Amino acid sequence: MKKDEMGPKETTHVRHEAGTENKLKRLQDDFAKAKTLDVATKLVWGDRFLHEYYQHYTTLDALVRIFVSGRFKLTSSVNERLNDLQEMRKFGNYDLLKRTYQASFSHRMSESASMWALYSRKDPFAVRVTIPKDKMERWINSLADKKQSQISDDKGAKIANALVDFHDIVYAAAASQDADRYSIKRSDTLQWMGKTTSRIGKLRDKIKDDIVTGWMKDCEWEQERESRLCVRLPACDTTIEALFVDIPKDVLADMRFTYSPWLAKDQEDKVKSVLQALHESYASGKDEKGKTIPQYYRRSSVQGALNIRM
Repeated sequence: MKKDEMGPKETTHVRHEAGTENKLKRLQDDFAKAKTLDVATKLVWGDRFLHEYYQHYTTLDALVRIFVSGRFKLTSSVNERLNDLQEMRKFGNYDLLKRTYQASFSHRMSESASMWALYSRKDPFAVRVTIPKDKMERWINSLADKKQSQISDDKGAKIANALVDFHDIVYAAAASQDADRYSIKRSDTLQWMGKTTSRIGKLRDKIKDDIVTGWMKDCEWEQERESRLCVRLPACDTTIEALFVDIPKDVLADMRFTYSPWLAKDQEDKVKSVLQALHESYASGKDEKGKTIPQYYRRSSVQGALNIRM
């Protein structure tokens, strides 16, 4: 694969119709049988939009900035604030990572107590944003449109000729000399979608390849079930700390929100009013027939985390 390519150029998008579940099962079965990194990654990249919904955990302040600006922030892949610092040191080509900017989403349907802990630890006003598959597909495709740039740097300058891609992360367990018995048993494996594992011979020798740059993480993070939006610049520019990508108005209007399990009861009305104002800034609250749409926000249903204060 050439250094400036990220995933396949053509994709066949999955629609959630009869047979979709069977297709996912076939993909998972084929992934479990994959014996090479090339075969495994082609299966993951064969369709970028495999999941019915995508979740993004963030803070209420950040969500307000997204709605006010109509833009979404992408962080440098070599930013020290990333939750997995090993990724930039362990996986992929570092020179490619230096010009790659990313935003993370989770494709797991159920809420994650660990994800809430990451975002609610210092800020109880955390929010999980839910985006339907069709809206995510429309958004990503609009960013890949070369006719009009939807991408700008942190100074507001438009970015041309950037590569845009979106698909699932695979999680690697590579052998190491100091591995414990459990790690050795799992070594040379890739995991995808939280339950599908393939064994790849001498995986440790391949985790620095260009092909996995930006798309592989350590197996310790597999509970995230991450799908990632990546934008790669034509050349490295260390003065750019972040990129911003435009979000279509209909994507903003169709977002749904879940607020933190740690939010104090006396703060709920405040958060609900903010979420309502954000939603109504892009949507009327009615469908095309004038009927009220389903509630677009709710409190987290995670129970095990409620008695924990980070």
